[in-house]
Amino acid sequence: FELTDSCLADDCSALPIGSLRVENTAPTGVSGSRKQAPVPEQLRLEIRPNPSHGRAELTFRLTRRARVSVSIYDVRGRRVATLVDGVLTAGAHRVSWRGWDQAGAPLPSGVYLASLRVGPARTVSRLVLLR
Repeated sequence: FELTDSCLADDCSALPIGSLRVENTAPTGVSGSRKQAPVPEQLRLEIRPNPSHGRAELTFRLTRRARVSVSIYDVRGRRVATLVDGVLTAGAHRVSWRGWDQAGAPLPSGVYLASLRVGPARTVSRLVLLR
């Protein structure tokens, strides 16, 4: 598999904004050839409202049971909150974020990055928090 527009390091200093596409680039069995066949799953993280005045809903859909992590990062790439870290079933999922850090303290107004990781794949969406 080949990942595009992704950040796979655990300590990313700059996270991409947008969607992640996962492509199957396994050899096709034809000598000297590598055919790319897209995998039907595309990660998508939606945030509403955005900008948010303190509470935002992050929604995503899984096509199969998978290990999932949803985290919030500041613009410097520091993780400020982890909203989900575990195995989830297939289907639609909704996570609420109130604009607080991991310790429960309110974060200041600004731009934050919401990261959805499913297995090794990741997509990141920008979130604006207004106080």
